[in-house]
Amino acid sequence: MKEYNGIKVGDVITAYHKGYHRVVEIKPYEGGGNPIQFYYVKLCDSKGNLFRNGKVRSCHHDFCSRVSYDSILEDYKRARKEIQFIRDTLVDLLDHDVDKMIEEEEKNNLMALSSSRLG
Repeated sequence: MKEYNGIKVGDVITAYHKGYHRVVEIKPYEGGGNPIQFYYVKLCDSKGNLFRNGKVRSCHHDFCSRVSYDSILEDYKRARKEIQFIRDTLVDLLDHDVDKMIEEEEKNNLMALSSSRLG
């Protein structure tokens, strides 16, 4: 079988196992019945760290989702909201002007970079 439920051999997916995987085979579950299994190899972990020489794993098709540019954008937006929430919470807890501190740090970094290029 080359495709099932919009996912085909060669697609990058998320699955039951953490990370991102490439589909290498799609076939009915060997234990009988008609549930479809996706067989895949791990490409990278959930943080994007590359993974080499992964063994072939499989899971039921219900646990698999095709990775697309839209899904990556949604993951990015969700992660950005989480980071912003953590930052806002910590700023409130610390009662400091973190934006001013970051701005000052960036200014110092730019000044250091400029002076290293000039001298």
